[in-house]
Amino acid sequence: MKKYERQSGKSSKAGFVRARLFPDHDYMKHIYPRLCRYKAFVPVGYVCRWVKGIIVNHQKIAAEVKALKKHDKE
Repeated sequence: MKKYERQSGKSSKAGFVRARLFPDHDYMKHIYPRLCRYKAFVPVGYVCRWVKGIIVNHQKIAAEVKALKKHDKE
């Protein structure tokens, strides 16, 4: 979470969530090189990533949401 801290010192939950939902283009090119070859297919790569996350990594996502809720309480 330190990576997403604002200059005031408070963490930016929105920044963390945005970075998790929409990773940078270089990362997407590495994960989905065929989809990112054409700019029109980049959104398809994001949708594929979200579907895969829900189906395959649902426990990891639940742990991250739990950590975000815990961080809010602090």
